[in-house]
Amino acid sequence: MGTASLAPGTATLRGSGYQATATNFEDTTVRAGSGTDSGMAVLYDSAGDDTLVATPGFTVLSGAGFSSRVEGFASVLASGTGGGTDTARFFDSPGNDTFLGTPTYSRLRGDGFYLRAKGFESVHVQATAGGSDRAYLFDSSGNDTLQVSRDAVSLTGAGFSIRIDTFEYVTARAGRGSDTAIFQTPASGAQFRTAADYALLTGQDFSVRADSFDRVHAQAVMATAAVSQDAYPASIKPDLAPAPSQKPLDHVLTQSSAAELYGFELARHESDDDGDESETQALDQVLEQLEDWT
Repeated sequence: MGTASLAPGTATLRGSGYQATATNFEDTTVRAGSGTDSGMAVLYDSAGDDTLVATPGFTVLSGAGFSSRVEGFASVLASGTGGGTDTARFFDSPGNDTFLGTPTYSRLRGDGFYLRAKGFESVHVQATAGGSDRAYLFDSSGNDTLQVSRDAVSLTGAGFSIRIDTFEYVTARAGRGSDTAIFQTPASGAQFRTAADYALLTGQDFSVRADSFDRVHAQAVMATAAVSQDAYPASIKPDLAPAPSQKPLDHVLTQSSAAELYGFELARHESDDDGDESETQALDQVLEQLEDWT
């Protein structure tokens, strides 16, 4: 098992009984050896604006005057704390993968790989390779906004933006600050419901749930959002304002949240859901198991 460490202008590979270092190279590639445990790589950014592209097979961190690439490592950690405004792009595997996104770090893991990015201001992850993929988003201590369409979900706040595309199951959890969830939903082929502490949009092959958001807005639309294959915007900003003549079909107020629904043929509000407790406990366990790294 080897460990690689790459920063702009330098790269080091360590293993049992050896160490190799390269300096003053603009473009550096380190390949892991074969075996069941293919080691770990750590990538460090520059003081400028850098871009990370992370996939199950390779990862590249690049910026002005440098490119650091690693191939075949089972675990890759990327640090975007050196300065600038940094962007991270994750891509899934053909298997069942799980993404976790927070304002300070994000990770994508699946069979045989673990990718983690810390300190990147903009994160975009696509699940187009196959499998049944899940994503979990967590808010900041400030005021954040969740935006939901058929194929894209984004969470934005002060200093961060996370966008996920075409995941089958998405759960976003708030609880700090004053947070808003905005759903732009298909006018047919989907069900939307709210309760005191969650909002849920489901369809034949997708599910998006928002837990503990202070305000929930939902509008049914005729067309679904399209996912661009050649552009990676940091967030989506659909126009959700209703026409002046359009009035809410239902307006629901609870002790902790407000929900506004537009354009739905059927809107459902529930006071409780038997599945809430077990799912919330599962999310808490995920948070407890997270480890910090520097």
